[in-house]
Amino acid sequence: MIILRSAILMLLVFTCLEACGYSLRTSAGRLPDGSQSIAIPVAEDQSAEAGAGAELTGLLREEARRRGLGLVSGAARLKARIRQVDARPRAVALAAGRFRAREQEVTIKVDFELKLKDGRNLPFSLSERASYLSASDLRNTLANRHLALRQALERVAQSAIERISRDF
Repeated sequence: MIILRSAILMLLVFTCLEACGYSLRTSAGRLPDGSQSIAIPVAEDQSAEAGAGAELTGLLREEARRRGLGLVSGAARLKARIRQVDARPRAVALAAGRFRAREQEVTIKVDFELKLKDGRNLPFSLSERASYLSASDLRNTLANRHLALRQALERVAQSAIERISRDF
């Protein structure tokens, strides 16, 4: 009896939510021209960071799929160009005797151009930062730097796809 009441109550709640327009499923992404598919070619990389362009391309495609955009050629095109990747020291994060861990920051700047099927070009730029610790050896420092760069690239990809697929 309690299970039946709970089921009826849940059914009523879901019915009310549907009636007010709330949905539990994601809607397909939409571009400014109304299309729901996009082509994302391999990002051009003008930085000295090996593999950053390919990594950004993969993240952009993954985010586009997650937001419901179809990936097809011949559709609107999102071109990306990594303009700059910098790593700079920020501060001493920890000092204990001879050991000092330094906090560093990686900054990435990316230019985008969305070419729509109706002929419009929508250029925009994004920049992201992520911090990492310098380790006592070079191998761990480079691994930390790569993780920070990956975090910055993920945020750039999320911001770019969100920007082009929001409701217009």
